Amino acid sequence: TKRSQRTQYIKQVEKELLALFTQDIKNMTTSQGVLLMRLVDRECGMSAFEIIKEYESGFAANFWQIIAKLFSQDLKARYDPKGKDAKIEELVQIWDDGKWDQFYYSVFWEAPKKTVIKTDRLSSEVKKDTRQKKK
Repeated sequence: TKRSQRTQYIKQVEKELLALFTQDIKNMTTSQGVLLMRLVDRECGMSAFEIIKEYESGFAANFWQIIAKLFSQDLKARYDPKGKDAKIEELVQIWDDGKWDQFYYSVFWEAPKKTVIKTDRLSSEVKKDTRQKKK
């Protein structure tokens, strides 16, 4: 069914993304995690809460919202490029203009650490239903 195909595909993508990024995410500080949530919202147009609710469940989204609140965070917070996230937006513009490495070096006097991703596409695919439909 379409629902089971969707669930299977989401699990495949989740497993693949975890394999690619687990090491980097494990080493993040809380503030780096908050920044990641803001950037995901900027790119997807959905808060972390909405993403969890859409792809997992409302129960899971509420559970993680409670955990976030324990750390004084809010998964429902939206990206605000003209308000509280203006400085983040300024940094994103530096990145988009291709000037990130020079900017980083001017601040820290060392080259930025880079995550090497060995592929530009995920290998996950939606599996086609091979069963014949009876009429």
